[in-house]
Amino acid sequence: MDESYLWNLFREGDGSAFDTLIARHYRVLYHYGSKFSDDEDFVKDCIQDLCVDLWRNRSTLSATEHVKPYLLKALRRKIISTRQKPMYRLTERLPFDAYELEIENSALDKGIDEETTQAQLQRLNQLIESLSPRQREVVYLRYFQNLDFEEISTIMNVNTQSVRNLLYQAIKTLRQHLLLPLLPLLLSLCEKETYA
Repeated sequence: MDESYLWNLFREGDGSAFDTLIARHYRVLYHYGSKFSDDEDFVKDCIQDLCVDLWRNRSTLSATEHVKPYLLKALRRKIISTRQKPMYRLTERLPFDAYELEIENSALDKGIDEETTQAQLQRLNQLIESLSPRQREVVYLRYFQNLDFEEISTIMNVNTQSVRNLLYQAIKTLRQHLLLPLLPLLLSLCEKETYA
């Protein structure tokens, strides 16, 4: 079922539509929230509070065709307002593993075994951790949540050009520190960017 249709049903008071939306996005919300805090219970509480706020205010919410970015932005605001700390404090670790990165089968077919791939992912994770918190957030939203620049700019409350600049700087930094064996992995990420 189309998410904008579910959103409108939820706004009209349909509890099952709301449950469906939250079930579809809970994992994404949790992973995104974990970028702001290592405290799992805090993140879960913020998601729960967000759900309560959304349900209470459902009749005043605007229509949207982009439910996922809407929920991510709302969670970001909830965490920041609850924490009352600097806006861009992210945890040290982003979960860049083979499960989320969805490595192309063609790369594996070209003779890269799982151990090599895992080592490359660990190295890439180390490089990503060296980025600024805002750069890590842009990389996460762009490549792991597949959001476009406008959606990311809305979530982060910055203009689209700032998002592009942050992503450009992140890729530039990764390329500067990149070891030759990681080149195919980074290029596959850059190709996604080129065709997006």
